Amino acid sequence: MDTIANNSPNPRLIGAHMGGTGNYDEIADHVTNLERIFDQIELAEDERDRIRYRNAAEIFGEAEPVHPAE
Repeated sequence: MDTIANNSPNPRLIGAHMGGTGNYDEIADHVTNLERIFDQIELAEDERDRIRYRNAAEIFGEAEPVHPAE
């Protein structure tokens, strides 16, 4: 992903499968682990929402983009 990001003018990238393999039999364990990491680094609920869903939803036009305050 680093090569693409550094050689593309405005890439839209999603780093998927954060912290897990995506196996259906083990997905609950991966979700629990990810939530534990969120707790450990004290992510706010809106940050968690962006990681879980909102970033991809905005990129694919399923949610209205929200831009950070300047």
